[in-house]
Amino acid sequence: MIKLKNLLLELKSPKLEYISFSEDEGISYESLEDLELEDYEDDILKQIDEIESKSGIHLTRDRYINQILFDINNKKVAGILYLSSDTDKFTFDVIVAKEYQNKGIAKMLIEDALEIYEYDNELYNNRIEVDAVNPIMANILKNKFNFKVKEKLPNREILTL
Repeated sequence: MIKLKNLLLELKSPKLEYISFSEDEGISYESLEDLELEDYEDDILKQIDEIESKSGIHLTRDRYINQILFDINNKKVAGILYLSSDTDKFTFDVIVAKEYQNKGIAKMLIEDALEIYEYDNELYNNRIEVDAVNPIMANILKNKFNFKVKEKLPNREILTL
């Protein structure tokens, strides 16, 4: 009985995997194939739309999805990392689905964004900015990653390193 309980707990807990995107191509079919998720592409895209509409962050001409964290066990999008194609500065946004908040997912995606920035920072004139709409995200960036407030606007802050 204990083994069955542990198995059920394991099945319910998130097993997170990255699914890559590209600015030009969209979702990476190679990522889906590697994770055996080819049949879930439409559902993944629908979940992304739902998460975006709840968060107020959407794809724009200069913002694209770089990667998502996907919960393999529950077949759900847990978090999304957006990058900007702005060449003047490195800009990113992170959205975490409500049921996955407070589990360290935002921190993982922020660390991924900062790793990308470190690799390419000279392309962006060593400038990084985040338009923090979510106050929780703003606090994570300020308290755990030492971002500073560049500008306070109604309902959001522009943060920089």
